[in-house]
Amino acid sequence: MTPEEEQLKIASGELFENFRSSTIIQSKNGGSKRVREVVNDEDELKKSKKQKSKIKMKKAIRNLQDRVAVVEGQLNTIKSDIDELKGLMSTILKHIGLQRKGDEGDHKVSEGLEDEHIEVKKKGDEDVLEKKVDIGLEEPIDVVDDEDVIEIEPFLTQRPHVRPARRKRASVYLSTPFTTLPKRSLTSTTSTSESEAIVYDPMHKILDVHLDRLRAWITDKRTDDELRETFHGKKSKAFFRDLFMCRRWLSDEHLDALFLFIRLKIKAAGIPSSQNFTTADTIFMRILVSKWPLYKECIKENRPFDWDEEYRLVDYVVGSKVDFQDPWASVDYVYSPFNVHGNHWVLLCLDLVSCQVKVWDSLPSLTTAEEMTNILLPIRQLVPKLLDSTGFFDRRGRSSTYKEPWPVVIVDPIPLQRNNCDCGVFAIKYFEYIAAGVGLDTLCQENMSYFRKQLAFQVWTNTPMY
Repeated sequence: MTPEEEQLKIASGELFENFRSSTIIQSKNGGSKRVREVVNDEDELKKSKKQKSKIKMKKAIRNLQDRVAVVEGQLNTIKSDIDELKGLMSTILKHIGLQRKGDEGDHKVSEGLEDEHIEVKKKGDEDVLEKKVDIGLEEPIDVVDDEDVIEIEPFLTQRPHVRPARRKRASVYLSTPFTTLPKRSLTSTTSTSESEAIVYDPMHKILDVHLDRLRAWITDKRTDDELRETFHGKKSKAFFRDLFMCRRWLSDEHLDALFLFIRLKIKAAGIPSSQNFTTADTIFMRILVSKWPLYKECIKENRPFDWDEEYRLVDYVVGSKVDFQDPWASVDYVYSPFNVHGNHWVLLCLDLVSCQVKVWDSLPSLTTAEEMTNILLPIRQLVPKLLDSTGFFDRRGRSSTYKEPWPVVIVDPIPLQRNNCDCGVFAIKYFEYIAAGVGLDTLCQENMSYFRKQLAFQVWTNTPMY
């Protein structure tokens, strides 16, 4: 081989090697790019799967929450049914006992028996038997004087036919002294009317001896497990202790029972100055607020929110729920306790005339007006929507206003609390004074201790006082 051929061979070999190495580098670079693209695709796929799983989890959690709320409602209904049956059985047994006593009444009166606490008084030409109230104490007492008692009739309400009617059940309070109190006697000799004008006194005085008996029962540790039968079902001694004693927190159970108690006695008394009102409870407010995320999701996805499925809320509005049998279309105001921040009670009023949410806050330094407006947004938005779904505005002859949230009105000036524990009592008494149409002169911090005892005694004896 000539020198020229050797040089040509060497040059061609180098050229081949250079071409081969460049081809390998290009293939490597291209391969790495393809690998990166595959990895990116896998990452995006994983992310989309995670998002889908999160959405599924959220829906599953929301469904579970709804099912839990439904089960809680069913449990509460079953509990109320059991309490009603027990109350009816107790009433029947008492009625049977009274009949037997009536059959033997003449014989017992002639023998002058004192253990039945029956006295015979001569009234005109008729003998009248007066049976004193025995609340299980050492001595029977007359819980309320004749001048402070009126006859309370069962409340008659008619539910609008908005949807298929369900069977109504008698409320627990129908088998309590709410409907069996004696009629107020006429004390004036100059008046010709059959009954006196009713003057409602939220400061109604209870004798110290009666409060001492309640205090003795509360502080008796031997009967800590004892339950007391009330118009609102059986209550534990802890219920009365927290209500009676100062500086104790009032729970949902206290607020719900006392709002119902006060509403019943104001309406039954027929107080001329009282408002045309009804009440809702803490359960209604909790369910309403819990529906807010689902409502926002429906709005975001531009699909309607099905109020027909929210029968528990609709029952309050149309008057088909036990103990809440006043249709909202027949009232002007709906009062309810409301918990702010989980540690503070305020009074809410749904003003159905001016379409506003009014707030009575005994500790305004805890929540600014702007914060309160934001906290109440679910109520401001959903209440008018709920009313519209039940035909409320049509029955009131008004146009629907649910498209805009109702404004919030912070009521001021009002009496304020000066401690950290009486917000619940203030909310209860705000409601009582305002609904009864009474001035707020005596609603102050100095009277909170007495108000606690007064409320506890009324529930303990099932005796409304005016």
